[in-house]
Amino acid sequence: MPVNLNAFIRYKTIDSCLKNQFVTCDIEYLIRKCSEAISNKAGEIRSVSERTVRNDIKVLRSDILGFNAPIVCIDRVYKYSESDYSIFNTPIIDKELLVEIQNLLIEEFDRINSAKVKTLIVSLASVTGEKLPEKFTPKDSSIFETKIFTSSQLSAEEIYQAKINKYLKSLQDNKTKPKKKSLASYFKLRSSSPELFKWDLVFEFI
Repeated sequence: MPVNLNAFIRYKTIDSCLKNQFVTCDIEYLIRKCSEAISNKAGEIRSVSERTVRNDIKVLRSDILGFNAPIVCIDRVYKYSESDYSIFNTPIIDKELLVEIQNLLIEEFDRINSAKVKTLIVSLASVTGEKLPEKFTPKDSSIFETKIFTSSQLSAEEIYQAKINKYLKSLQDNKTKPKKKSLASYFKLRSSSPELFKWDLVFEFI
């Protein structure tokens, strides 16, 4: 899987650039913005090579991670051919990919400066069925437990957890909904894989 923590940061950065219609995204601009994003996370100056950014664009355009991003290059300027496209909205339908993401986050947990990561790891495990190390095991038995919050301001982690719970609950509800028996719906179900997770929730912790 061509993904590590720095790759996540670069993909998120490139996506943000390509969505912005008010900037000119030539390769030099993308290199500069990716280098700035990596440097900010590392706390020291880091540089990203042109080769790395071009390889990232290939990955985003491809089906390797399920993005199939509609990236076009006109007069050396990159942009999305679909104005409303974002890799954040792309569903993850490959369970093996989801397992690899989960394992990556577990391995890098101590280096990731985000309180949201533990919530994300537990949520991924609820979908993949992969056993977690003891320190990630949730105290309650269900991640879909509804919490009653006071009127005090919610923390970023609590908002993120509520968002994931709502999303996973919707996936669970869709599985239990009665399916139409028509011939058209039968072939539609066979030709499409179920959504397991969404990249939006993975990228949010970065």
